[in-house]
Amino acid sequence: MLGIGVTLESLKEGLYRPALITTLLDMGESISQVSCGSWHTLIVSESGKLYGCGRGEYGRLGSGDEVCC
Repeated sequence: MLGIGVTLESLKEGLYRPALITTLLDMGESISQVSCGSWHTLIVSESGKLYGCGRGEYGRLGSGDEVCC
């Protein structure tokens, strides 16, 4: 759900451990808060920007998109 190349197959193999995600840091964003659900993660930057990633069905990411990627 975080864009780190996790596939359904790797989940079946037990990839359920923390992973460092540097995408926002690489963009120069400092992270203020992180909130995780079962299938999504929301991130607030120090500048107040909100980022969401994960499964987007039913509008759960708040982006207006209801498609699961």
